[in-house]
Amino acid sequence: MTGSLRLGAVVKVIGTAYWGGPHKDLTLGMPIATCMHVGLGDYVVCIRGQYLKGLLRRWSGRIESLLRTHGIIRSENLTIKLFGPSALEGRAKATALPSLVRVFDAYPVRDLPSAESLFRDGAFTYLSDSSGRVYRGVTDVFTRVRLCDVNGRASEGALFHEVRALHGTLMYFELAVAGLGPDELTDAARLLITSLAQLKYSSPGRACSLGDVRVVGLEPNWLRTDKLVEKLLRFVGEGGG
Repeated sequence: MTGSLRLGAVVKVIGTAYWGGPHKDLTLGMPIATCMHVGLGDYVVCIRGQYLKGLLRRWSGRIESLLRTHGIIRSENLTIKLFGPSALEGRAKATALPSLVRVFDAYPVRDLPSAESLFRDGAFTYLSDSSGRVYRGVTDVFTRVRLCDVNGRASEGALFHEVRALHGTLMYFELAVAGLGPDELTDAARLLITSLAQLKYSSPGRACSLGDVRVVGLEPNWLRTDKLVEKLLRFVGEGGG
């Protein structure tokens, strides 16, 4: 018998954040990481789910063997099973199953209680929420100069602008895992929560856009009865950092 997992998390922007994106601000003509939000009917600041998924996959691959060595997880090749093989693992592509993890776009929320209530509302309802808990986000324009690769000086005519999300912005997203048995689902919860915790030690964006992460919801509830999952949630969740 297989089951599924749903997790909600908030990334707090520290510094200013620019993740890049195909959409341009029509007023300023500048690239900005925005997505159309169905509930608001407008382009809002976002982090694409595929981008977050790539960050999680990178950390999962780095720490999986360490977690297995210390008996925290037992499943073999869990990163590949969850996310699929990376380019460096092309030899596994012929036999690898499709990715079991779906990571959805992150949008700005007013505060942590808003994120928690969005999770309680049901799976992925935040993607179309119009209650005001999800909002457009606050941005500012930053002027930058491209440096020459040869001499390190400012390049002539290389002035450019970026529209960045501001310090303190809370970005809420959800991820889902399907098609795992109970033991593997528990291992997946342990691995994914631990991988999320690592984001505060990396730079999920350009320049100073560091992210502090907090898990605000986890389903099914029986996963919380696992002592290691409970400890991880205290570290990256309820009462955590």
